[in-house]
Amino acid sequence: MHKKTKINIAVSLMTVIVIIFCALIAIFPGESIAAAKGGLLLWFNNVLPSLLPFIIGINLLMGLGTLNGFGKLLSPIMKPLFKVSGIGGFALAAGMMSGYPMGAKIVSSLRKDNSISKIEAQRLIGFSNNSGPLFIIGAVGVGMFGSSIIGYFILTAHYLSAVISGIFHRFYKSNDASYEYTEHFKKKHQNSDSFLTLLSDSVKNAMETILMIGGFIILFSVISTLLQESGVIIYITELLSGAGQLVGLNKEGLSGVLTGLIEITNGTNLVAASSQNRPAFLAVTAIISFGGFSIHTQAAGFIKETDISFGQYILSKAAHAFLSVAVGIALLPFFGL
Repeated sequence: MHKKTKINIAVSLMTVIVIIFCALIAIFPGESIAAAKGGLLLWFNNVLPSLLPFIIGINLLMGLGTLNGFGKLLSPIMKPLFKVSGIGGFALAAGMMSGYPMGAKIVSSLRKDNSISKIEAQRLIGFSNNSGPLFIIGAVGVGMFGSSIIGYFILTAHYLSAVISGIFHRFYKSNDASYEYTEHFKKKHQNSDSFLTLLSDSVKNAMETILMIGGFIILFSVISTLLQESGVIIYITELLSGAGQLVGLNKEGLSGVLTGLIEITNGTNLVAASSQNRPAFLAVTAIISFGGFSIHTQAAGFIKETDISFGQYILSKAAHAFLSVAVGIALLPFFGL
């Protein structure tokens, strides 16, 4: 099949999907508006105040070139363990502290500045774009399961599997001759005038980023609701009900997993509401580790400006999800679950 034919088929398919999406909004207008409002409030009340100052700070640090200190400090850990430059440790730590999608943004920014090689970026983005502790412990553990212990269990499985995934990623193109460690951040701004310019640019970039994230949150809140209201999720759940029973999930829990593949907040909430057992804990761990396509489309917005492979990133997150379940099973006894 010719490349042009493939492109035409892809465009036609996407056109049909968009038409169906618009038709569903017209069929379920009340539900769509409610979902959009819910996504907007989630962004305004939680994402905007928590991420905006953090993104501005990250932009300032990168603009000033002061991240080189982090690179030197973390190099003895990052190089032997993950085979990436020490500066990658900042992306890993900041991504874990702030949560999705900051890991992808920082790695993409480092690659755009040519501060890490393409291979380093591909390795790093596979395990540094993770969920934040406040969401896992607060929203999921306490808010959804009613237990901080479950929150800490999910957090430990999520982060530990990310580190293990990073160790595996060190073998990605390990013999490639183009690979080299890069530690060359330099201080770019030396006076108050240039710092004011940097501050202005940092705020502008942060606002563009936070608005993009908000747009995706609203969009996927609507998509998730429409798939529920139209019966698509229910239909797929019925088809896979046997597989759900095999792993210990009832239909409600399986529906939550399918929803979580699209948007993790609604998905994890549905699973938690379905049951309070080990399969539910592990299912939520897998959902959070995968991230959902709402998160991945946000990551794609950053990745598209680099030469990082989005397909490789998705495969890495899928592997992280399966690995988190294996790690979670091993950790269950240590948390008394």
